[in-house]
Amino acid sequence: MPFQETSVGWVICFEERRELEERRGTLTLVRFRVISPQGSKQSIRIIFSEEFVDDYFHIPGDEDHSDHRHQIVQEKEQLFKTWSLVRIEELINKGVLEKEHWIMQRDFGWAEKVEKGQWRPSSTLQKDGTYIYAPERTIEFHSS
Repeated sequence: MPFQETSVGWVICFEERRELEERRGTLTLVRFRVISPQGSKQSIRIIFSEEFVDDYFHIPGDEDHSDHRHQIVQEKEQLFKTWSLVRIEELINKGVLEKEHWIMQRDFGWAEKVEKGQWRPSSTLQKDGTYIYAPERTIEFHSS
């Protein structure tokens, strides 16, 4: 996806958080609509693998596994949003804003730093899940 530099901020709008049953297991998806400074829009999906969620939150693998997992994902919804927002900001900064990005077990260290507040979103919350992100160096996505 080609990018072009600009100096205006980005709008990042929370759309949904849901769990999906797929052949790869139960995935936790957080979707944001990202609007570039020039007005281009793209839906970005941050997908948390089942292994990441199960291992990060130490969800027991008993017969109530799905119920435990669902309860933790609901209780930790704000954390999933924060993780997703931080990752979207990182992708904007790197110029690789893909439509879909996976959070896997290799992301444990990063996730802990975000959860403990060592890394925080730089965006400013405006209203109802809408954030403004104005990085020092910004990029623009174009449709191919």
